[in-house]
Amino acid sequence: MKFSAAVAALSLGGVEAFFAQNDYSVGAPLGPAMWVMGDNGLAIYSADGSTLLKNTPAIDICHEVASSYKDPTGPKSLTCSWSDVVSDGKKYVWAAVSRGSMVLDVFSLDTGDLVATTETCNRVFDLDFHAGRDEMFVRCMSPNPDDPEIVGHVESFSTTSFASSRRAIQLNNRSETETAYGHIVADGTLGDSAYTTITNLGAVIELDLSSNEAVKEWTIPGMSGAYDIEFSRVNKHLFFHARVCCTCGFPGADKESCGRYSPDNVTVTIGPSAKPGVLQQGRCGTTCSGSEADVLGVVEFDTQTNSVVGNHFSKNGFGARARVSPNGDLIFLLEDNALDNNMRILRAGKNGKPSTVAYDIPLGFNHTMRDFLLIEDADRKIVIMASNEQNVLHMANLNEVNPKVHSFTFKEGENTGNRRQLEWAEGTDYAWISGRASDDVAMHETYVIEIPGNNLEETKVVKTLKGVSASKMKYVINFEREQLQEEFSVAQISSATRGVEVTSSDSDSTSTVAIIALIAGVAALLVGIANLVLVRAKIDPVAASPLVVNAATRPTNGVGKDTDSELGGQSLDSVA
Repeated sequence: MKFSAAVAALSLGGVEAFFAQNDYSVGAPLGPAMWVMGDNGLAIYSADGSTLLKNTPAIDICHEVASSYKDPTGPKSLTCSWSDVVSDGKKYVWAAVSRGSMVLDVFSLDTGDLVATTETCNRVFDLDFHAGRDEMFVRCMSPNPDDPEIVGHVESFSTTSFASSRRAIQLNNRSETETAYGHIVADGTLGDSAYTTITNLGAVIELDLSSNEAVKEWTIPGMSGAYDIEFSRVNKHLFFHARVCCTCGFPGADKESCGRYSPDNVTVTIGPSAKPGVLQQGRCGTTCSGSEADVLGVVEFDTQTNSVVGNHFSKNGFGARARVSPNGDLIFLLEDNALDNNMRILRAGKNGKPSTVAYDIPLGFNHTMRDFLLIEDADRKIVIMASNEQNVLHMANLNEVNPKVHSFTFKEGENTGNRRQLEWAEGTDYAWISGRASDDVAMHETYVIEIPGNNLEETKVVKTLKGVSASKMKYVINFEREQLQEEFSVAQISSATRGVEVTSSDSDSTSTVAIIALIAGVAALLVGIANLVLVRAKIDPVAASPLVVNAATRPTNGVGKDTDSELGGQSLDSVA
């Protein structure tokens, strides 16, 4: 027999046996899978959409929430709406329930079971997992008015033990009744620091995660506030669109229309209408995005020196929303101006140096682009962009010197875009697209496309899931399990190279001692890694948790259509 084959069988068998015996939930792990959350509840599929691995109906996981987040005690209805979904890559998937319900849903990563629902602050905008601390950080609009003991717009939860108390950080000396719209960056490479924004504060706030304090406000001259914030691990820089104040609502103003909001009296400190100390008719915030006053654009902020190193704009010179690629090397600028129909992509450089323009990709549509994704592996770097107004994808291979844009129509006929979502099944050739334009949930569709290798011309739809409503999609992988399996494989190969390969029956008797010794060594390795995993887990957090799913929030009446989402449901101009 082949010695290496024997060791391989023992190693992989040991991995699966260990996890089967120590799984905290009943049933075999689902493996890498696409989680689709929406009006139907939670449906978990194989990467290509061919197999429904688990289906949890809305009545079992959705919440009865207040119809208005401004009045948490007002009328309630059952709504399936999550503002953000994040996996810790080891045990759990955390989902922030949208407006009207101050809770987080926690699911088993391996089985998809809902294992806990825990209280948090009011109206969650953002979740960020800090791998180094095993903590989930939550950025909210305001503290939970029903929990006066924990006051803060930022909260954190241990991802290893639900029994641990949650912590809160108060921002900008704001009381428990004051709002603070914004997002947070809590990355492991920042150590015990984090950064957050407020839409009506002209500074980025540095947080100390050890002392639970907002320790410094770094002022950005001319900025009235910021909302989205992104971080690149390549250069340790932050990227955020600096909102400004502008004149509006009359001929010759920075922006002729104030949009859906009435003009206020504001102080414009930057741009062609700047008159510091003088009140003018205008607005601050999103109304001014893409106006003549939008002269700060995307601010690039160095977290090592806490200083601005650059300002970036779309190809046509407007501000934009920044999004950073998973490995941090590319920064995508999503334009906010109706006249701009390009996506500018920056390349991160060295720390302390401004990022440079890498590409300008023509979109084929204007500012109606809703979402995009990046397929990136050893052989590919493909960007895919989608619009709310067309059933068309625009794709470009960024490994080409001059990337050519390829258009792909994934559905003929009536447009299905409404808060369009895209998600890549990482490590595969499949990408998922939502279609939720109809008011009738039964008419919603989700599309699975296949992009074989780098050949964009061969893109095709392999599955259309009718009646599947996707307000949030997340491809979930147990990275810890994959890492352990890789470590077993490496150990197996290393052990095999030190052993004796037995190829004839004559040598069986003489190699018995070597075989036994090697098997004993691999068994010891299995025990060692098993113990390591048990030490990491420590206890079964679910069993230790005093938290239970609040059955009162899950009535048996009908389910309302989700009208909230990551961007479209959060109009911030009124508070910016």
